[in-house]
Amino acid sequence: MTKQQIAGLVNVSLPSVSRLLEKLTAEGLLTVARGLKEKDPRRVYISVNERHLRALALHITRHGITGATVDAGGRILKSWSDSLHVTEGPSGLLRRIVVTLVDARKHSETGMLRGVGIGIGGPVRNHVTAESFAILPDWSDVNLSEIVEKETGLRTYVANDAFAETFAEKQYGCARGVRNALYFHYGWGLQLGLILDSEIRRGAGYAGEIAHLQVAESGPVCICGRRGCLESIASIGALVRAAVHAIRQGARSEVRTLTSGDLGKVSWDILQTAADHGDTLAGNLLDRASDHLAVALAGAINLLDPELLILGGHIRNSPPSFAETLCRKIYLRVTAPMRPHLRIEVSALGPEAGIIGAGTLVFQHLLDPRE
Repeated sequence: MTKQQIAGLVNVSLPSVSRLLEKLTAEGLLTVARGLKEKDPRRVYISVNERHLRALALHITRHGITGATVDAGGRILKSWSDSLHVTEGPSGLLRRIVVTLVDARKHSETGMLRGVGIGIGGPVRNHVTAESFAILPDWSDVNLSEIVEKETGLRTYVANDAFAETFAEKQYGCARGVRNALYFHYGWGLQLGLILDSEIRRGAGYAGEIAHLQVAESGPVCICGRRGCLESIASIGALVRAAVHAIRQGARSEVRTLTSGDLGKVSWDILQTAADHGDTLAGNLLDRASDHLAVALAGAINLLDPELLILGGHIRNSPPSFAETLCRKIYLRVTAPMRPHLRIEVSALGPEAGIIGAGTLVFQHLLDPRE
């Protein structure tokens, strides 16, 4: 590939490409070799010295904070985790984030760290501002990038966690080399990542909000204020709430036994276990959820015609029966001409996708001549 081709590919000037290559080569991050004179002396061969590129990465979910040092090859070199206490509020969470990162930097080879990547549940604006965080109602428009950069001295990039996971799948997972793919994050929240024409697409900033697609005329009130949204009916949070409500209304279920009567312990794993044991309540909830998920995902496939749908999030650690049932229901609803070239796969990266994707954000910006 010539420098001119690189410039055209990323839509920047040739001098910008030359400056970037010179800078990164001088820092030992890239190795650039020229082509053979008799073929094309303008052609350059670029290799990334992956082990010299490292980032601190955080994945923040309702269950806690996962952190890691990640290299440019998508390898997790060191990881740690911390609990998340909702009672601490937004300021408490920010303190935990900063303390965790400052401590991690002290124990890292500082010269190799190129920045911080953060994946967080909720909408993010311009890789900087986390607009909200579902389990912290007081969290609003937090400039997470600025706060972390001030405390660590490292460039910081923030993304919605499903976007980070999609990024990881594109670089290192099932979507590597795939031109058009969808990534579905399934958890307490729902999100769709879009890879179209080999690029991750975000629309005006919020594309992929499949959570608020209305799939029923009625149902529980969603956090967006409407009824019948996919997230309010088929997410893990919705299923847990529905199971607890039914049991409190007198429904018999093994879920009560598995939690020793403490309904505050009802979880995705508990519901899956009960369903596998033939529990009627859990089985019906999961079956209805897969119906609604299949309708929404098949609709997205019919609209965008991808080659690949990746099922991620908690589907990765669920029994094969749930994923198999969901796949079958999706295929039945996909338009016939699209079925032959459509693959549906469970994420190869699993729960590590979010942390790998957060680290990858740093490398993407580092290697972008427009930065």
